[in-house]
Amino acid sequence: MLSNSTSGIEKQTSQQAIAEGGPGDIPDLAKANPIYIGRQPIFDRQRNVYGYELLFRSSKANFYSHEDPAQATREAVNSGLNVVGLDRLVGGGLGFVNIPRTLLLDGFCELLPANRIVLELLESIEPDQEVVEACRVLKDLGYQLALDDFVFDKSYYSLLEIADYVKVDFKITNKAERHRLVKTYARPGLKFLAEKVESPKECEEAYRIGYDYFQGYFFQVPEVVEGRTLGENEQNCMLLLAEVNQPKLDFGRIEMVVKRDPSLSMKLLRYLNSAVFSLRNELHSIRQALTMLGERPLRKWASMIALTSMGSNKPRELLRVSLTRATFFEMLAMDIGMGDRQFDLFMMGMLSVLDALLDSPMESVIGDLPLAGDVKLTLLGVETELNRLQELLQHCEQGSWGEAVGIATQLEVHESRLIEVYYKSMKLADEMLKV
Repeated sequence: MLSNSTSGIEKQTSQQAIAEGGPGDIPDLAKANPIYIGRQPIFDRQRNVYGYELLFRSSKANFYSHEDPAQATREAVNSGLNVVGLDRLVGGGLGFVNIPRTLLLDGFCELLPANRIVLELLESIEPDQEVVEACRVLKDLGYQLALDDFVFDKSYYSLLEIADYVKVDFKITNKAERHRLVKTYARPGLKFLAEKVESPKECEEAYRIGYDYFQGYFFQVPEVVEGRTLGENEQNCMLLLAEVNQPKLDFGRIEMVVKRDPSLSMKLLRYLNSAVFSLRNELHSIRQALTMLGERPLRKWASMIALTSMGSNKPRELLRVSLTRATFFEMLAMDIGMGDRQFDLFMMGMLSVLDALLDSPMESVIGDLPLAGDVKLTLLGVETELNRLQELLQHCEQGSWGEAVGIATQLEVHESRLIEVYYKSMKLADEMLKV
């Protein structure tokens, strides 16, 4: 049985705090005590985001250096969810959280909201009677359970009977084993999740043999279709990107491009009528609207709106990744002495998934765009000084905080500032997608 069970009042208070998070953009507590969290999206069969696996670390070292590993996990999860807030981390989806044996048995899990959190039992947990009984108690309380990195052993029969998800690592299993697990152990109420799916081909395989959910970087990899040409909407969006990346803006040409696509005109007016501007006077022309935006906001708005228009048939998470990267690089520019290149870095982040949005090689989709030379080379995979920024954000996305902080230190960015920028970029990306 679970020991040290929490009281109803303590449990309700903790769950509410976890869901809501602290006030403001990034609480001061996060600056004083950096909170190390990475996240990976989990998609359903329609490629909509179902939830996120939350990757907690007790320090930048990427492992729990605390004398008591369970206590380190408890502190990392509590501080992460209470300070940053579950809504900021997973939106309306579920959060998948790794649970070691000790936390499974000591009542900690009851502090987490059962309707928002999936408890991931690590593959290292021995499924003995005590563990199985604890899982049954949690199930009775409404919690969902996932078996992580599942490789069948007869000792897991009892857990398989009550689990809600089975996660299968596509890196360590072969095709036959992936298929056999679904075929042998599928039952009503048990969902199979393919993790570490790194290509559209692997995603298609998992989809075909019956997996329900998918996790990995497959959605960031272009599925190149030979002979594919851009549609009219995509061509217009690429024209808009080309215009706003010119050294000197030509408002007349931009107006012409926007007018060619009614949806762009509508989005421009909606943006200007948002809380960002709170207009009191009527707008009489697209030119007036463009001029009212001003040069720098226009470049950003047009770039963002072109990207989201091209990605309308792609997973929304792909757009979220793009905008998170764009705002991350833009905000960090001042810290690394590149304040005069904020827009260049914004574009580098935003266009980093353009090949996946258009299912075409990067060299073909950015070849004609008038981007800064080093930005274009970096996007094409050529070694430049901007590669360090790409590596920095990649480590943040993967929860590899030791490597991330190491690069940040070389760039003379304090780790608390790195964490602040990372979380704020996620928040801003979500806000931009709502406009």
